[in-house]
Amino acid sequence: MILFQSDWLRFPRAIPDVKTNNTSFIEMADKYRQMGIKNYYFHLALLQPELQGIDPFDPDLPMDVLAKIRLEARYNPWYFFREIFCLPSQGSSEPDRLRANRANLGVFWLYYNHIDTGVTHPRQTGKSVGADGVNTHVIQVAGRSATFSLITKDHELRSKNIQRLKDMRDFLPPYLNPYQPRVDTNNPFGISVEEHSNKVITGVAQSSEAAALNLGRGNTSESNQVDEGPFCKNINITIPAFLSSANTARENAARHGSFYGNIFTTTAGKLDTKEGEYMYSLLMGGMMYDEHKLLDLKNQDELHRVIEKAAKRKPLVYVNLSHRQLGYSDEWLYKKMLESDSQGDAADRDYMGIWTTGSLKSPLTPRAINALKKGECDPSHVELTNQCYLINWYIPEDQIATRMASGKFVLGNDSSEVVGSDATTFYLVDSQTLETIFTVEVNESNVYSLIDWFVDSIMKKYENIVVIPERKNMGVVLIDTLIVKLIAANINPFKRIYNIIVEDGLHETEEEYRFIHREPYSWSSEVPTKYKTKFGYGTAGNGRHKRDNLYIETLTRAVDLSANVAKDKTLVKQLSELVVKNGRIDHPVKGHDDMVVAYLLSLWFLLHSKNLDFYGIVAPASRAKSLTARAEEDAAPKGWAKVTYDQNQETSRRINSLLELMDKEEDPAKLDSYESQIRILSRRVVGDQYQSNTIDEFIKNARASRERRILDRFENPY
Repeated sequence: MILFQSDWLRFPRAIPDVKTNNTSFIEMADKYRQMGIKNYYFHLALLQPELQGIDPFDPDLPMDVLAKIRLEARYNPWYFFREIFCLPSQGSSEPDRLRANRANLGVFWLYYNHIDTGVTHPRQTGKSVGADGVNTHVIQVAGRSATFSLITKDHELRSKNIQRLKDMRDFLPPYLNPYQPRVDTNNPFGISVEEHSNKVITGVAQSSEAAALNLGRGNTSESNQVDEGPFCKNINITIPAFLSSANTARENAARHGSFYGNIFTTTAGKLDTKEGEYMYSLLMGGMMYDEHKLLDLKNQDELHRVIEKAAKRKPLVYVNLSHRQLGYSDEWLYKKMLESDSQGDAADRDYMGIWTTGSLKSPLTPRAINALKKGECDPSHVELTNQCYLINWYIPEDQIATRMASGKFVLGNDSSEVVGSDATTFYLVDSQTLETIFTVEVNESNVYSLIDWFVDSIMKKYENIVVIPERKNMGVVLIDTLIVKLIAANINPFKRIYNIIVEDGLHETEEEYRFIHREPYSWSSEVPTKYKTKFGYGTAGNGRHKRDNLYIETLTRAVDLSANVAKDKTLVKQLSELVVKNGRIDHPVKGHDDMVVAYLLSLWFLLHSKNLDFYGIVAPASRAKSLTARAEEDAAPKGWAKVTYDQNQETSRRINSLLELMDKEEDPAKLDSYESQIRILSRRVVGDQYQSNTIDEFIKNARASRERRILDRFENPY
C-alpha cells in the first residue's frame, strides 16, 4: 500500500484519484498541501487507474470489474475508506460516506504503519471512526486469520460497539460482504468471518484485580482496541497484561506481513482515579501526533526511529485534536455543550479534551487556558535532523534564515537523561514579541550526540540565540560542553549563556566582570573549569534560582503576556494541565512539565533577569513597568562601565524595597520611618531619577494604597 511518498515508486501504475466523488478526501489533500506537507495525496491512491470513476455500489458491474474492486479494496485501504466504507447515520436508515479528517486519516495511516495509537477528541466528532474503519477493513475484507480484540467498560457499550461494526459490515456491497448467517458468529459479544478465518472478540472491564489480570492475559490478539479506558475498572492491570500476552501474536503478524497494532480510543478522563491516571500516563508517554513530523518521513523504518526518540514511555502516537482541527466551529462546540447541559469538569473532559484533576485546581485562570488553546497551532515547518530529532518551527521555512539573522532570541532548556522517561526540551522565543519560534523534544538519545547537535547545529549556526539552561542532571554536562566548544570557536560563552556574573554586574564581581569582556582567544585553559558553576539556572536550589521563581513569580505573568503566541501543542497541553498540590504548582501524577520548564526559563530571563544588554538583548516591550522594574531599567549602567550606575542601582533596590513595605504596612509609626529612609536614600542617587516630586508621588501612592485597603476592610469586614 501507499503510505509514504517513496511508495509511489513501488506502484508505477498508481495514480492519485483527484476525480473521486468523496470530496472530503480531496479537501484533505488540499489541507495537507496548505500545511506544507509534501506527501499530501497518499490517501487518494488508486493502484488500478481503470477503476477511476466506477461506482463500486453499481449492481450491474461486470465480473472482471468486481474482481478488480475486490483486489483494490483488499490491498489498498485508501480506496476502501474513500469509495466503499460507510457509517450508520443518525436519524436516517441510509448510511453516510466516510468524511475524511485529520483524525481518522491519522489513525488509519498509523495503524497500517504498525504504530500504536491513542485517540482523544471531543464528543460527537467521531473518535471511534478510525478504529471502526480499521476493524471493518481488516476483518471483513483484507485480513486472513486475523483477530481483533475490543475491550470496553461495560456490556452495554460492548453491545453498541459490536452493533455498529455489524452495521458497517452490512453496508458493504454484496460481493465484498463475506457474512454467512448460518456459519458466522453474530451475537452481541463478537463477530466472525469464517470465509477468511477472521474474528472480533470482546471483553469488558473487571471489578476484581484478579479478573482484570486474567482478562489481559487471555488476550492474544495481534490487533486490539481499548475503548474509554479511563472509565474501565482496573484497566491499569488489564492493559499491561494484554500488551505482554499479545507480543507473540504481533511478532508472528510482522513476520508474515499481516496487520497488527493497538488503538486506544477515549474521551479525556479523571486524573484522580487510578484508571484515569494510568491511561493519561500511557497516552502522554507517547509522541503527540503532528502530520508535519510524520507524513513526510522517508519510510517506515525512519518513522519508528523518530517515534522511539520522541516518545517518553512507549512507542505510541497520541492523536489529540481540538474541534477546530477537526473542522468544527466554536459555535458548533458551544451548541453541543448547551444541548448536553455539560458543565465544569465534565465539559472540560468531553468537549475540551482536558484531563480533570478533581479537587486539584489549575494555577491558571479559565480565561488564560482558553487563550492558550486559541493560540495553539501547527508548526509552519518541521525539520528532521540527521539524528532523527524534530525541530518544530513556527515560522515558514523560507523565512527562517532571515528571521534568525535579524532578531534576538532566548532559548530555554530543560535537560534529562534522555532514556525515555522525561524529555530534554528546547524552547526558543523571540525576545521582543515573546512568540514561540521553535520547540524540540528529545526523549531517547545518546547524551553526547544530543549535546553535539545542539552546540553545532543551533548555538553555532544561529548567533543571535542566548540560552538559559536548567543547571541540573544532564544540564551540567550540556553547560560544560557548550562552554568548551564556544571558547574553542572564539565565541564568548558569557554573552551566549545566562550566567550570574552578568546577572550581578560590576557592583558584585568587579574582577570577574572585567575579565568576561576580553576575547576568548586570550583566556587560559583553566577558564572552563574555573567559571563553569557560574552558568545556568539551578532549579534545585533555594536561592535566586529557586523553582518558585519560575512557577510563582513568572508563570501567570508569562502566560498573560504570551498566551496568544505560545502556539506549541505540547507546551499548551502541559500548561493547561498544571495543578496546585499542597501549595505547590506541579504537573499531574504521571504527567510532564518538561516543555513548561524550558518555556518558563526563557520568559523568566526576559521578564526578570538583569543586564540584558550585555547579551545584546533589549528588554521586550511587553515587560511590565512595575516600580521596581522601572527603577532597575532606568538606573542600569550605560555601556556597562560606570561604577556610579551600580551604586545607583543598589540604592534604587533599597528604595523600592521600602516602597513595597510601605504599601503593606499599617502601623503609622513604621510608615513615617520608611518615608524618612526613602527621602535620605533618594538624595544619594546621582542624576535626576529620584527628584523630590517623583519621590513625593511614590510615597503618596503607597499611602493611598494603604488607606484604600483599610477602608475596604472596614466596609467589607467578612
